[in-house]
Amino acid sequence: MDSFRPLVRFAGFEGEWERVCIGDLGTTYSGLSGKGKSDFGDGNAFYITFLNVLNNAVIDVSKLERVNIREAEKQNMVRKGDLLFNTSSETPEEVGFCSFVADDLENVYLNSFCFGFRIASSICGTFFSYIMRSNVGRRLMAFLAQGATRYNLSKKNFCNSFISLPSLPEQQSISNYFTKLDEELTLQTQKLSKLKQIKAASLQNMFPQEGQMLPKVRFAGFEGEWERVRLGEIAQFFKGKGYSKNDLTEKGSPIFLYGMMYTKYRFAVNEVDTYTDKVFSSLLSQGNEVIIPASGETAEDIACASAFLIKDVILGGDLNVICFDLSFYSTPFIALSISNGSSRKYLSKCAQ
Repeated sequence: MDSFRPLVRFAGFEGEWERVCIGDLGTTYSGLSGKGKSDFGDGNAFYITFLNVLNNAVIDVSKLERVNIREAEKQNMVRKGDLLFNTSSETPEEVGFCSFVADDLENVYLNSFCFGFRIASSICGTFFSYIMRSNVGRRLMAFLAQGATRYNLSKKNFCNSFISLPSLPEQQSISNYFTKLDEELTLQTQKLSKLKQIKAASLQNMFPQEGQMLPKVRFAGFEGEWERVRLGEIAQFFKGKGYSKNDLTEKGSPIFLYGMMYTKYRFAVNEVDTYTDKVFSSLLSQGNEVIIPASGETAEDIACASAFLIKDVILGGDLNVICFDLSFYSTPFIALSISNGSSRKYLSKCAQ
């Protein structure tokens, strides 16, 4: 550890953190052993998966899975208060993630790619989990990881290592702070998931499907069939020019490449943060164009449109650029219409 004091502390706490040997805080135990494929997926017991340990500072008991444990077997059962660690990964930075068992468990075991640590002294388990997931803990685990193509953490090296701990009250204060943050993140993630479901359902129902001239759902005050128009009769078409990822620089002229439609931006592009200092014969955006990729790995990839709302941005190659009379047509709506409903299916069929 580089320092015995954190940069930020809650009011009322002071002094150096105590440097302790991890092996003095508890004992380790192994995960399941001697199990075959047929033992998993069904059975009389439960086990904590590798991903449950890797992804959660506190074990998610709603994601336990079934395992068959025979009466004569000697397996280590997980208890409330235990700390669980993954023992291996493809990179040293991903070894030794910690997860705390906060719930009372019965007949629950640990997967074979992790080990458990049963706390013997009075430390806050959730605090220990969070510190092991912090930069301090990650540096320690990466240092202890051994291997070449795959990295492993031995229980012996883990127990022989040192870590700095504050007083128990300060551990509990820090733990409560991060627990509340995680709870808020979970709520926001659930809200985001619901909003994505609402968006997907709205896109499905608010645009006419193939063979239809009316959407299933409309805002109040609108009625009648949608007008079917040929895109070539209401728009002008241009093609982006040159440029690839190799032409990107930290400064220069703003540029937009077609791959960014899949990875970086939503359907409406209001700003770009990529630049180039190369000067070719470029196509510059005029603002309020619709852009469509000219190529993709699947037919559905090219049925993806974005409303490009900003001016004077270089539009790279493999972009089809479509301009409309803004007095009659809304660029964001046209982009949404192309990417959804019957228009998307038709454009996918046009892919060669």
